[in-house]
Amino acid sequence: MNKMTRELRRSVRSVCALVLALSASWSLTGCDEDAANSPFEEERLKTYIEYLENDTKGEYSEWLKLLETSEFYGMLAARGDYTFLACKNETMQAFYADKGVSGIDGLEKDYVDLLVKTHTVMSKYQSFSFNQGPLSDTTMNGNFLTVKFGQDGLNGLVINGESKVVERDVECSNGFLHTLDRPIEPIGDGIYNTLRAQGEYTILTEAMEKTGLADTLELLTNDNGVRVVYTVFAEKDEVFKAKGIADFTALVAELGAGDDYESPKNKLHSFVRHHIFSGKRYSSALETDILLTVGNTMVKLLKNQEGYFINSKVDDFGLDITEGANSLDLFSLDLQSKNGVVHDMKDVLFEEDIQPITVQDNITDVPELFGKRTSGNDQDVIYTKDIARWRSKGYDQFVYMYQGGNDQLNCYTATAGWFEFETRPILKGKYEITSNFGAGWAVIGCTLEVWVDGVRTDNLIYPGTRNGLIGTYVFEENGPHVIKFKSVSGGRLNVDKITFKPVK
Repeated sequence: MNKMTRELRRSVRSVCALVLALSASWSLTGCDEDAANSPFEEERLKTYIEYLENDTKGEYSEWLKLLETSEFYGMLAARGDYTFLACKNETMQAFYADKGVSGIDGLEKDYVDLLVKTHTVMSKYQSFSFNQGPLSDTTMNGNFLTVKFGQDGLNGLVINGESKVVERDVECSNGFLHTLDRPIEPIGDGIYNTLRAQGEYTILTEAMEKTGLADTLELLTNDNGVRVVYTVFAEKDEVFKAKGIADFTALVAELGAGDDYESPKNKLHSFVRHHIFSGKRYSSALETDILLTVGNTMVKLLKNQEGYFINSKVDDFGLDITEGANSLDLFSLDLQSKNGVVHDMKDVLFEEDIQPITVQDNITDVPELFGKRTSGNDQDVIYTKDIARWRSKGYDQFVYMYQGGNDQLNCYTATAGWFEFETRPILKGKYEITSNFGAGWAVIGCTLEVWVDGVRTDNLIYPGTRNGLIGTYVFEENGPHVIKFKSVSGGRLNVDKITFKPVK
């Protein structure tokens, strides 16, 4: 957009503002003039656009040109609740030089729009409300910005791992303005191309290319049109080289992989899949847990005060970190892409055998179940939400959650009422499965059949039981499992915890 067009748009906006001001003046006819001229009358806050236009030092003139060139100038001059991120002229000149252009007119219009959307968050945040990790609302282009705190706290805020907040908390009538030391590069690529563009992951990205998994890591939707997102644990070249792996060929030799790289049975293919997890897990959501990769292998993640560790030698979720534990780099987390997020490793993540551990699922920790209540009146009521389903069948039946000291799920069932849920991923192995049916005073009030992965067990759970044995099972594959309790007599069905204990 040329200079004349920008000036025309600004003039039109000024005329509109004058009309609005006159309208406001007319509407006040007959009001108390003394009140209108009161010394306590507050000065009206400027909009984001007005603030930039009235900048007496002219430090934001280039950023203002960016906004005027975009299709969002009028919107950002109106009412709203936004967080605005902007850059001063000196920063913009350096940005133009990096892009090989002399000014805003050298940038493509679509790219300008993308820049503006990337620097506008759809809710207003003062800096004190920032938390480590992603903001709770997205930018105008639907992506989350991530926040990291440096050693100086609020004076060391970094957005998306690349742009430092150098001035903050300028209040406008339609949001808050924070100034950055460099523009945030818009997210336009999937994970593979994002890593490749960094130039520091050449060994890993070549492995992705040769195995065919690079294409997978660029997908935005699956064959059914459903959006897909991933989390990748990645090693920079320097991490591989510290292990004596100088290039892609050396990695293949280290793994003992054949040349059929695209075969799922190939060791290189398995190595790459061992780094990929379904779902987007920002650093703020990483907790001590067992994670299932897309290759159906398991990674044991331990979080403590010193950081994040991945170590197959940790026997439990305590603080026993053995020498040589892999770890995530706390200061290189949350590299964003269009279809996921990347976390850096300080060590090479090889696939290793992980010994089964005791896993306990607390049903009442499932947030989707909180506050859910259904009543039957001889109707079937089925609730489905990824992790849990139930049917409360018959007169005056309901499902609800106790909270506080005695958290549990209560389901009053007639015959054939049932409840099922999906566990977290479980390592393959042999387990004794038990269930705790009530916390505190509660015991089960009906007779239950128990089903594991769609197969009915031989054990019945009888009224009055608090802790019941479901059975001993051998799981041949890593992954989650489905537990179902089905009532064969009416009564109260309490569900609290399910425990998987490894046995020999």
